[in-house]
Amino acid sequence: MPQSEKIIEGKEHDDWIRSLELSHNEIGDIESNLLTGFGLNGLENLILTSCNIGPNGIEAICNNSEWSNLRELMLDMNTFGNKGCESLGRNTTWKNLKILNLNIIKSMRLA
Repeated sequence: MPQSEKIIEGKEHDDWIRSLELSHNEIGDIESNLLTGFGLNGLENLILTSCNIGPNGIEAICNNSEWSNLRELMLDMNTFGNKGCESLGRNTTWKNLKILNLNIIKSMRLA
């Protein structure tokens, strides 16, 4: 079977995408769950600035065990607050993560 047919038929493409930027899209919590279902095993950079992602969406992202290559995660200007930060703190998959940007998180109250 030619390589092109394998790609169309299966998940051979999961490690092709290294960087994904979806900033300024209304992804929200429901779409965050969908985003985690695509595999994207080779993902190294994920930029989700100002995507209206709440605590449930961040939890879904944090629970994705397939993104072990993630090096950069940009989540500034989202709405996940303290609960989302707790989910981020519990993540054990992203051992290669070097950059985590959480600037200006809407509705986050500092105690």
